[in-house]
Amino acid sequence: MLKSIQQRCLLIIGLHTFLYYLYLYLTKDNEKILLVGSDVFVLVAALLSFVWLYKRFLKTNDRFKYFWLVLSIGTGCSVIAQVICLYYRLFLNTYLPYPSLADAAWLLQSFLFVVALVIKKRLLESYYPVTRFLFNILIIITVAVTLSWKYLIGPGFSSSTDSILTIVVSMSYPILNLVVLSASISLYFIAQHSINKTVLSLLTISFFAQIVADSVYIFTFMDSIIVDHGIWVMPLWSLSLFLIGFAGNQVSQSQSLKSNQLHMIDRSNLVTNISIVILFILVITFNPTMTEIDVGFLVTFFLLFIKQIITLSENEKLSLGLEQKITERTAELHTTLERMERMANFDPLTKLPNRNVIINFLEDKFRKQEQEKLAVMFIDLDHFKTVNDTMGHEAGDFLLVDVSKRLTNSVRTNDIVARQGGDEFIILVDNVDYEETKRIAERIVDSFDSPFLLRGNEFYTTPSIGISIYPDDATNKDDLIKAADNAMYQSKEIGKNTYQFYGDISTTLSRQLAIESGLRYALENHQMHLEFQPQIDLKTRNIVGIEALLRWEHPLLGNITPEEFIPIAENTGLIYKIGKWVLRTACAHNKAWQLNGYPPITIAVNLSPLQFKDPNFVSDVDNILLETELAPQYLELEITERHMQNIDLSRQVITTLKDLGVSISIDDFGTGYSSLSVLHQLPIDRMKIDQAFINDFHKNEKTSGLVKTITEMGRNLNFELVAEGIESEEQVTILKEYGCHIGQGYLFSYPLKLNQVEQLFNKYYSLQEKHRESSSP
Repeated sequence: MLKSIQQRCLLIIGLHTFLYYLYLYLTKDNEKILLVGSDVFVLVAALLSFVWLYKRFLKTNDRFKYFWLVLSIGTGCSVIAQVICLYYRLFLNTYLPYPSLADAAWLLQSFLFVVALVIKKRLLESYYPVTRFLFNILIIITVAVTLSWKYLIGPGFSSSTDSILTIVVSMSYPILNLVVLSASISLYFIAQHSINKTVLSLLTISFFAQIVADSVYIFTFMDSIIVDHGIWVMPLWSLSLFLIGFAGNQVSQSQSLKSNQLHMIDRSNLVTNISIVILFILVITFNPTMTEIDVGFLVTFFLLFIKQIITLSENEKLSLGLEQKITERTAELHTTLERMERMANFDPLTKLPNRNVIINFLEDKFRKQEQEKLAVMFIDLDHFKTVNDTMGHEAGDFLLVDVSKRLTNSVRTNDIVARQGGDEFIILVDNVDYEETKRIAERIVDSFDSPFLLRGNEFYTTPSIGISIYPDDATNKDDLIKAADNAMYQSKEIGKNTYQFYGDISTTLSRQLAIESGLRYALENHQMHLEFQPQIDLKTRNIVGIEALLRWEHPLLGNITPEEFIPIAENTGLIYKIGKWVLRTACAHNKAWQLNGYPPITIAVNLSPLQFKDPNFVSDVDNILLETELAPQYLELEITERHMQNIDLSRQVITTLKDLGVSISIDDFGTGYSSLSVLHQLPIDRMKIDQAFINDFHKNEKTSGLVKTITEMGRNLNFELVAEGIESEEQVTILKEYGCHIGQGYLFSYPLKLNQVEQLFNKYYSLQEKHRESSSP
């Protein structure tokens, strides 16, 4: 857009100049029409220049605003002068007197141009002092007065009777013009490495054109030959005004007007020094009657002048060297400050913002009293301590870096993910509602479904997330973070790998208290029972085992899942009592089925890690087997990877149970931690592949490859493989190809109540008997 404006301005200037010269050529024989038209052309140029400069003043918002204002006022003075000229020529039908109010306006224009350049000098922020700049201008004024009197004013007024005012006005034109020109040239050199160079170039050219026009005007005016010889320089006045106005169109609002002062070379003294040398030469040339003292004085003056130039040159070099060192030290300091700021606000391991950034953001939020909702997510990693204890801190650091990447990829681009410390993270989700916060939390939980690869081993960890909302839950930073922290601990208590809103804690606590209270009397009130799901040999389709599943029917809360009440039972210690009941009941039912004539099968019972760590657990198992008279080989105890936190204890307990004759299976394989690193160290009989892998492995190439790898690993470790969650014959076919032995899932049977188990046995074994009879000869 700036370029198109400049092109239009250049077109106007070119067209105006062409028409101006054409008009002068056509009217050169009619002095009155020529002068009136000339005044109109200059007036148009002055008006356009004024408009361009004033528009630049209105559009400029930086410190150069008043530079453009003073320039526009200066061109406005030219407008006033041209109006006065036209008034005399058109209405008074006479020549403009000399001097007149028009001359005052023109001189005021030049003076304002000097003021504008001084303002420009102050705003350029160069290291060239304003005092030295003004001193140079005074030197130039002195030389200009001398030369003007010698060559321009003196010859014309040596025998003249003109008034002092006429002489002063006549001298003021060239003096002010030279001062303006010299000042603009000096500024051009000072600002040569900034974008002001173009502006000052145009101003310098315009002032030079004005000097030429004024000088020719003075000569021709004094000789009364303006119409005969001076008309062809008249367009220079309009051109100089146009160039001043055009300078205002060279700077866009988006351009920076800061000078590059640290790398600036000051050549502004050049103009001053040249003027002094010129004056010195003229003094020697036109003063042949000098005495020896005059010569000695001039030589001494010249030598001092040369010495001053050398001194200034040396000072300039020293200044440049000092400025370069300052620049380098400033850059080093800036780099150091940036590094210190990064150390203070960013975590060196994960490169995430740290707690300081969170605190500063919240303080700013509360200080501004913004009402947009803000969610604080406090995240703690489950089982992280196990990684550090079993695999070392280096593996723990690697896990934290990987976790930080998953968290960052799960949130929005404007959300802040920060590391609180250790295995804790804080996420700020600004300008969000409840539902959007839930979606983000669910994305975070889902991002942990895939395993982390640590030293070639797959490891699963899960996030426990607590969420507080501003301003609903708290209105200051400490309470808001504390609320999210409390909600995080609540999410751990209800099973981990989930999220919990602080506002929902009261409701959750009420339900938890009801569950805890009900657990204490659930067994006595016969609210708990077992259901059973058969395990099928995938090749023969025989029932080879059955898994006992605990169920609780609460009189008020209805069916409560084990995922909800087992953590509460573990936290309250009720798990020991409940675990013994489950084990005794399962063994008793299995023995009863055998006594009823059904083929003996293994019954699988899930164990809590707390039961497994109980010093009396092995003796309890032995006593229950003796009490129910169930042979040990028909009992299978299922442990999860949570039981393996202490590998030495796990090996000791499992070995003792194996000595009793009980078989051991590892349940939900692939959802825990450090599984591959410990499996080969334990005497395990079976490995159950979690249904999370079975659900879609026949449709998902990656999951299928993972299941195949698990089965191959199990076979290499001589484990019997059990696939959970089978729902289709297609899954059975693939699992058989992979070498899986046993299946369990809805394809074969839903979990059954006790009376339904015997119905299944009767139906299943009668079909087998009929099959054997039909196949016998």
